[in-house]
Amino acid sequence: METVSKSLVYMASLKELILSDCQLRDRGTEVLCEALIMCRQLTTLDLSNNRISEGGGRSLGELLEQHLTIQKIDIHWNS
Repeated sequence: METVSKSLVYMASLKELILSDCQLRDRGTEVLCEALIMCRQLTTLDLSNNRISEGGGRSLGELLEQHLTIQKIDIHWNS
């Protein structure tokens, strides 16, 4: 996951990211959210079925507070 998050820094024009069924869990979600701050054109994020619980949810909440362009987020089938 850290390799993916490092690559996202160079994808500032990314508009949609689908990472469903990737087993991110909380730690992967935290790392991903840190990288997504740089993707200022992101409007859609799908993190469904990744075993994300409270820790990852906090990271997503922090991301959404700072990232006002995200219009759609799918987090169904998580813990």
